[in-house]
Amino acid sequence: TINSHFFYISGFDNSSCWTVTCFQKRICALKGSSLNIYCKYSHPHDQPPKSKLWFKINRNINQEEQLKEKKNKVTFYESPNQHNLTFEKLSKSDSGEYVFRIERNSREWKESTFPEVTLIVTDLRVKIRPSAEVTEGQKVTLTCSTSCPLTQNSNFRWYLNHQPLKLENKHLVIDAVTSQDAGNYSCVDKTKGNFMSPVKTLIVTSARPKTLTFPSATLKNLTFPSPSLKTPTVTSSPTTWKAVAGVSTIVIILICLTVFLWIR
Repeated sequence: TINSHFFYISGFDNSSCWTVTCFQKRICALKGSSLNIYCKYSHPHDQPPKSKLWFKINRNINQEEQLKEKKNKVTFYESPNQHNLTFEKLSKSDSGEYVFRIERNSREWKESTFPEVTLIVTDLRVKIRPSAEVTEGQKVTLTCSTSCPLTQNSNFRWYLNHQPLKLENKHLVIDAVTSQDAGNYSCVDKTKGNFMSPVKTLIVTSARPKTLTFPSATLKNLTFPSPSLKTPTVTSSPTTWKAVAGVSTIVIILICLTVFLWIR
């Protein structure tokens, strides 16, 4: 679809009845789409224009480049007293200022009073507010954005993980986001040929507080002392028991000797 935009600017020469009228001043167009820029002109019946040319102005080096037709890119065509410049598959390099001139006599040129038609080529971008990483329950707004307001009305469609959503609006608002809303979002402008934006990922984190956990292997290796009281024990060595046995033997011998002497 070729889009035409209307903004009236004109120049008029009373002495010769030469006029040039362009219908655009500033155009914001979508990358990849087609565009038609046109100007109307008038001239004396006996003095048709010798040539009709479009120029692209390069302000950085103060030069002008005459546009030439390129297959599947730039074409010119005429309708009654109107000259058209048509772009196919616009790219960012097509952005700039354009002017249309008609040649009168002796290399005299006629152009509109305000000659430049400013063209800005933009693409679609998904913007997420407040951020691309949010917490469950937050309000999230996704916007199908361009660097400049598109000249004509647009009809947007949203996709989540490449699946279409039942919404055709520039803004996608989620009042209370959940984990199911997380994923890759993209948008298209259906009126400009279904040109899709790059995907933008929405990350949704849980709002529940985190709990501390310990690995089971660590718990198995932990030992705790028992609070029970220990009973004191007395230990003895083999040497001590031998000494006690020796003393007992001597005592027994003395008792037996005393009894024997008493009997006699």
